[in-house]
Amino acid sequence: MKSSPADEAKPAVPATPRQGTGGQAFRMLHHFSIVSLVCIVLASISLTVFFRRVAVREVVEFGEYSNTVLAQTTLSSVRAATLEFLDHNREVPREQFKDVHIPVELEEALRALHGANSVVRIRIFNQRGWIVYSSGLDSLGNDASDDEGVQAALSGQVASVLNFHDAFSLFDRKAPGDNLIETYVPISFGAGDAVRGVFEIYVDVNSRVAEIERSQWQIIGAAALIMTLLYLALLTVVRFAETVIQRQQHQIRDHAQTLEMLSARMLQQQEEEKKRIAFDLHEGLAQTLASVKMRVEAVGVQLSAQPAGTPSTIAPMVQTIKDAIAEVRSVALNLRPSSLDDLGLTATIDWFCRGYAQLHPEIKVDAKISLSDAQIPESLRIIIFRVIEAICQDQGSTTSIRHIGLQLQLVQDRITLVVSHDGKTPMAQTPGDEPSVSLAQQRVLLSGGRFEVSLQPQGGRILRASWLV
Repeated sequence: MKSSPADEAKPAVPATPRQGTGGQAFRMLHHFSIVSLVCIVLASISLTVFFRRVAVREVVEFGEYSNTVLAQTTLSSVRAATLEFLDHNREVPREQFKDVHIPVELEEALRALHGANSVVRIRIFNQRGWIVYSSGLDSLGNDASDDEGVQAALSGQVASVLNFHDAFSLFDRKAPGDNLIETYVPISFGAGDAVRGVFEIYVDVNSRVAEIERSQWQIIGAAALIMTLLYLALLTVVRFAETVIQRQQHQIRDHAQTLEMLSARMLQQQEEEKKRIAFDLHEGLAQTLASVKMRVEAVGVQLSAQPAGTPSTIAPMVQTIKDAIAEVRSVALNLRPSSLDDLGLTATIDWFCRGYAQLHPEIKVDAKISLSDAQIPESLRIIIFRVIEAICQDQGSTTSIRHIGLQLQLVQDRITLVVSHDGKTPMAQTPGDEPSVSLAQQRVLLSGGRFEVSLQPQGGRILRASWLV
């Protein structure tokens, strides 16, 4: 028996596995650093706003309590003078308020209050909401009945407003006396006594606001430090996690590449084994059968030349040997077409299409090959042929198919094989469920390619396989 060329040829090395053409890997550390930094900034702003509201409420409550105590203490010490003053100015026209005489006792008490305890301004309103007394004469006689604080005090409630600019605000310029607590205290000296007027007192709370501002910045600074340390700790953990994930991804990629290489080598070894068996059948057993056939024919000729010869017994034997030779050659071609090694892939596809058309004359096959054998890696040639063979053999068993289209082309950097047909797919069958199509899909995937099956709108299917080169 002759030695096979496959025994002498060097084994083909599978193509190096290629990365997919998908998007870039997700950069966890990059995204986490940005998102976490934004979240920390937003949290800091939220804490600042929350602390500001708490501080304002605290200043207002403390100032309101202090102002109410000052007002009630002052007015209680000059109760008679206060009632006399309010009763006297109840019906006086506003233009005459500047000429109204203030009781000495009340005036001294108000001056003493104005000169102490950081009191900036004092005003008294009558029951109509008119200003009947003011430490600043410019507002005397003005109508403030529509003021919310005055209305609240006339209804018996204490109301306060914090006017501030220098603290808690980064956009206003600092000015002396800006931070003021404005408190409206109803003038009433008994539980059942009616409200006789409103006592308004302005108190400077700059020192209180400054103290709260210092506390605010201390808290914000401490929170910023804690968040920064937390941010750095989280970045360290995420960096470590990303390193571990990347290492695992590299290991998975290496394992996938190894599996892909092993799969490609397995397919290559299978084809090499088929090639060797086909060569042995064609060059060994077929040649032996041919030699036996020739000898039997020679014996038949010798027997026919003798009078007592019986050539009729030799002729069936010769035909049987011819059939055996044809069957061996058919098996060898099915195992490995010799034209694939002698003439190339494109010529083998043309030969296969001609043979397929002879076996299925009712089906029209259109093959369009727009690339040469030199553009196809040697390791992919047998894979492409086996895929075409498996798909077409399956389509030939479908009686509804009348046309098969086959395209082999180079699209960008991928060798693309498209096989389409116009057959009808049974409703209960999913595209790609056929054993031959599944086998073709396995060959494509094991060789590092992509395989897709889709339905055509007008009926039929499109089977697409591609390999990166």
